Amino acid sequence: MKKSFLTKLLAMTISAGLFFHPVLAYADEPLQGDDPGLVVKEVEETEGSSGESGDGNLDQDTDNDLGQNPEQDPDNITSQDPVQNPDYVNSQDTDPDPNAAPSEDPDDLTEDGDDIDGDGASDPDLDDIDGDGASDPDLDDIEEDGETPAAPMALGATNGDGENGLQKFDYAVISGDNLYYSELESQAFIYYYVIVEGVQNITLGNYKSPFDLKAFLDKYDCEPGTYTVKLTAYEYYSGDRIAEYAVLDYQYIKVDPTDLPEIQHMSRIGDNVSWDAFEGASGYNIEVGTVSTRVSATTVNLHDLCDMFADNVSYFGYGTYTVTITAVNSQDNTLSKPASFQYVYTIADEGIKVLKNVEVSTNSYEFIKYDNTVDQLNLSIPNHPELSIKLIEWQKKDGENWITSSDTTFKHENYRFVFAVSLNDGYGNNYVLDDNFYVTIGLLSCYPTSVETDTYGKKWYYFTSEEYDLTSTSTKEIIQSADVTSNAADIAKYDSPVIGVTVELPNNSKLEASFVKWEKMVGGEWQAYNNKYFEEGTYKFRYSVNIKSEYKDKYEFGDFYTVYDGVPYVNDETTTELVGNVWISTVFFFDSPEFVVTGTSLPAIQNVRIEGDMLYWDVVEGIDYYLLEAGGHNTTVDSGSVNLRNVLDNFVDVYSDMGYGTYKIKLTGVTPQHDILSQTSEIEYKYEKDPSAKEIIQYAEVTSDVAAIAGYEKPVSDVTSELPNNPELETGFISWQKKVNGVWEDCSDKYFEHEVYRYKYRVSIKTDYRDKYEFANTFYCVLDGTQYKPISSGGGTAEDGYAIIEYFFNSPEFDYTESSIGPNPPEDKEISKVEFNTNFSEVFAKNGTIKDLVVTDVDENINMSFYDWQKKTGDSWTVIDGSDFSFTPGTYRVKVSIEVMSSEYYFTDDVKLVVNGAEWTVIDTSGYNEGHLAEAIFMSPEFEVKDNGSGGGGDNGGGTGGNGGNGGSGSSGGNQSSPSTGQGGSQSQSSGSQGSSSDLSGTSTPEGEIPAGAVTVTTSDYTVYTEFEETGPAVLGADRNNLPVRTLKIKLNMLSDAQYKNTVISNINATPAGGTLRIEVDHIACFDKQMLEAFAKKGNINLEVVFPVGDTNYLVVIPAGFDVFKLPDNKGYCGFLRLLAIVGGNKI
Repeated sequence: MKKSFLTKLLAMTISAGLFFHPVLAYADEPLQGDDPGLVVKEVEETEGSSGESGDGNLDQDTDNDLGQNPEQDPDNITSQDPVQNPDYVNSQDTDPDPNAAPSEDPDDLTEDGDDIDGDGASDPDLDDIDGDGASDPDLDDIEEDGETPAAPMALGATNGDGENGLQKFDYAVISGDNLYYSELESQAFIYYYVIVEGVQNITLGNYKSPFDLKAFLDKYDCEPGTYTVKLTAYEYYSGDRIAEYAVLDYQYIKVDPTDLPEIQHMSRIGDNVSWDAFEGASGYNIEVGTVSTRVSATTVNLHDLCDMFADNVSYFGYGTYTVTITAVNSQDNTLSKPASFQYVYTIADEGIKVLKNVEVSTNSYEFIKYDNTVDQLNLSIPNHPELSIKLIEWQKKDGENWITSSDTTFKHENYRFVFAVSLNDGYGNNYVLDDNFYVTIGLLSCYPTSVETDTYGKKWYYFTSEEYDLTSTSTKEIIQSADVTSNAADIAKYDSPVIGVTVELPNNSKLEASFVKWEKMVGGEWQAYNNKYFEEGTYKFRYSVNIKSEYKDKYEFGDFYTVYDGVPYVNDETTTELVGNVWISTVFFFDSPEFVVTGTSLPAIQNVRIEGDMLYWDVVEGIDYYLLEAGGHNTTVDSGSVNLRNVLDNFVDVYSDMGYGTYKIKLTGVTPQHDILSQTSEIEYKYEKDPSAKEIIQYAEVTSDVAAIAGYEKPVSDVTSELPNNPELETGFISWQKKVNGVWEDCSDKYFEHEVYRYKYRVSIKTDYRDKYEFANTFYCVLDGTQYKPISSGGGTAEDGYAIIEYFFNSPEFDYTESSIGPNPPEDKEISKVEFNTNFSEVFAKNGTIKDLVVTDVDENINMSFYDWQKKTGDSWTVIDGSDFSFTPGTYRVKVSIEVMSSEYYFTDDVKLVVNGAEWTVIDTSGYNEGHLAEAIFMSPEFEVKDNGSGGGGDNGGGTGGNGGNGGSGSSGGNQSSPSTGQGGSQSQSSGSQGSSSDLSGTSTPEGEIPAGAVTVTTSDYTVYTEFEETGPAVLGADRNNLPVRTLKIKLNMLSDAQYKNTVISNINATPAGGTLRIEVDHIACFDKQMLEAFAKKGNINLEVVFPVGDTNYLVVIPAGFDVFKLPDNKGYCGFLRLLAIVGGNKI
């Protein structure tokens, strides 16, 4: 198939409106056309040298430096704020060859750029690590062949021009403001480059089609005009240009967005947002936060849209976003001002739903006929699976009273039925019935006759149906309603002839409708209008509906009504016929909606204007009342001014289709009876949230200690909860409940038994904050990471405006029944003491190493592990790194963890640990599983180790002879630790000191000795509490008071990639449970897959990352339990800029 055919096919596809992608122009047969919005040129190779056409030299332009790491673009970084624009940060994150190991190229992990400080000059610390003025081979010699690769040719050079080795782009096209181009084939990592002559060269990095040229020129505040755009590509490592130049012209039109018209009638109802179609628009760009898409419809469900984003964009999740909607044409040119508003994307359906009214579907009209069996009634509530409905009984009329009917078939009587509605089990936390809840059957609104609670605690609302009169002997099928349409709106116009209306019944072929007459409002009364032409005024028409003659023997009307433009209308007049001995209605008469007609003979309202929220106009002499219309709803005002915000606030309260947006306000002078007295004036008003309005609280995160409290046979005690992110709220425990025979009752148990439990708690707005905050109607809580909806609410006093000030919630259920956790463990499965032996004495006597220790006599059902060896230094304790550490003279101690290996076993709360006959001290017994203690931590007594005479160094480097052990040369001194193995760094137990700091210079690692000053580990004091949970804080901003903090400061240019990587991993492992590891680096770096796996495996620490972007330092906090596997890109790397964009951070 020829490319020319494909080109035409794609062009025809676009013209048909099937998709918005640009027309593709292939190199050998350029597309011809007259559309100025589509610029297509043949992809060609241009001639010229490196100094021509503004190409510049790559080494002099940091945006095009092939030697920089693909993780960052220094010029762009320093000119942008990553916190304010994380999407921009993401656009700069690219990564090296996915097949290269982290140690092959230091740039893989250190993200070196040429101009970190943004001063326009290349910084020497990138290429000259040792400061000798020469470029170091480990950076420039990527291939490790001892030679520095040739510098890449400048854009515009003739290297390879005209030779077969250069590729051609299959297509390169400018459509609207975007540059689209095909992806090239190469085994190596490719960089794509764009040159906009006279402006700047652009490094695109990885394949990034399309590229927004207008946004780029807007950024540099360029003048409007035609710009030459060149596109080519280079291999990253070799620096060879691999593609011919694609040269195109771009017509840059500079438009001030404030000069563009607005999208009209933007309206939000729940998750749905809608607007008027924009003239000339072929689509609408919708941006939610930093993610965007294109739609052609004028109504969008935001929740569904966000669900799609969350499924396809790793960092998109629940939260509050700014939504921006812009109208564009088929060439992607912007046509409108952006319309923006806030949207809260939450789990499920944005919280609890309050049900005010539901429609009941029934077949009663079809089968309630004489002699039919009674048991055929079907009742349902469509689209409401949360509700159940049931028939209670049939009743029939006995004189003036209703009695229970036992008829099995319908007689010639008057009947009705009683039914009940209730929330289904499992929906109590998701839905609530309004205090004035009612149901609708056809046109009948049914309100509860009573509310009763059954034996299972379920609340039922009882209703009675309409009356069915079967006293007639007729057996005809009943017709209840019909939809109506007409052409009246096209007829009722000023000075148009008065003619009859065509009335149609599109969904009922058995009926026919006829126009009767026009009527006009005169002096507050409707009068027949027989003039030849329409004048100013308010009109309606009357019409009739009857059954066609050929169907009269089979059908008859019931309580018939019509539905005009979605609104039901009840008849006000009927014609009847005597059939047998019963009068039957055969013709029904109805009134249409009202039509307002205005003309030029009436006076115009002058000087209509909006100032703030106030609408002003000059009062017309003789007119005392004005009809104000907005969004299809109206009200009457009686002066020359009105507060539009108040008017629309009232409309929003009454009409569900009203919301924030831009409205066309219509103002017409009228009589008290709404006779038209003036022309209609129109003006637009942007209805926005009142800045003085209270802040809406959508949800709150609640953390509790229930995991440490609840458990089989544990004492029943109050749950303590906190609201870490909502200082304006307070929470309180109410009571425990227990399920008894399926019903929840207040719990008086002293201990948790084989039952199912839950607790009740409240969340309320503090008194001092009630004038500034209010709950959203859909307020919910996220309790310990799971979303729950309230079970009830409480209102305030008159001083609070009777607003809801507190919500009540139920916790999840805690099932300790035997079917869930099994029977009580037998006594022989209960472990009160653990004993084992070690060879401490033998190892200490010969100044052996940690890896020489051997443990014997450990029960097979118990896992035992030493995890924190410490050596006394003055008044503090220093954590020991590495299994190769030698026990040199000094005082030592160690922590040990014991854990049951089977769910059949558990520890008593006062479990003892005996090692070599001596009892150790318990320091943590918070490791509960299903109500039983499964893990405990102990501290050993202090061990004194004496010198055996070998005089050989060790961890503190204090020896003057020998090799100094694993700690280095023996003369470096200090608290040494290996960053590549073991635990690394030093750690202090709270004893009055301010922690400790250690410089790891001279430390020997498998990758070589760490240079002086390259890595520093500092630890702060902390106190371990016995009630402290192993999981530690698990939210951003968690309180670190009294929690262990370990700070790792790294000078990246002084370490190899492997040293950097292993240093981070070892310090992750060394950070105590529940603590925080803070990593501070001197320039942007990244984490690879192994680093992130180490953090995930540790699972119970927080990770803080501090790094510079230009002159600003940023702090990113990764909380314990965070899903780090959504951080890496498809090559397994997460640059710190990418991390900032996904997790968020703060300037420090």
